[in-house]
Amino acid sequence: MVRPTPEGIGILKLPVDSSGALHAVWGSEENLGGAAGTDYDIFYSTNSGSGWSYPELLNTNGTSDTGWDYEPQVIVDSTGVLHAVWISPEDLNGTAGTDYDIFYSTNAGSGWSYPELFNTNGTTDSGFEGGAQIIEASSGTLHAVWHSTENLGGTAGYDNDIFYSRTLACRPDGPQR
Repeated sequence: MVRPTPEGIGILKLPVDSSGALHAVWGSEENLGGAAGTDYDIFYSTNSGSGWSYPELLNTNGTSDTGWDYEPQVIVDSTGVLHAVWISPEDLNGTAGTDYDIFYSTNAGSGWSYPELFNTNGTTDSGFEGGAQIIEASSGTLHAVWHSTENLGGTAGYDNDIFYSRTLACRPDGPQR
């Protein structure tokens, strides 16, 4: 079993899907016998009543990324799609900055999607993002909040402020802003 580290757990929640299965995500530096990297990565497991599944790598770039991944959160939307957010300084092969940003992945039943930036200013910001929380509204819209020291071009200051983003619809191919 992959042992989570206190720094990587974040605020642990166990969402339940419509069939009663529990879903868990956490951070750990376990490398799963070489199936994950040696830095902190995000892992996923489910329990349908007969015990927990073997952990799988949620951040699918984890075998080659160098950014430590922390504070994961997962929800199950009304259609059964899993949505996960976490923070990382990973630059996604140059498509994100090297400060801590919010990353996002989905699983519609065929495995986790490749991570993408959730905070769309992540390619140019320099603030530290953390504490991401995600929910689904009854309309199917995803809402996320997090704290950040990003100053948004001088409009927010360098202290921690609360940031918000929403998607227009829950879709298994990622957030639609």
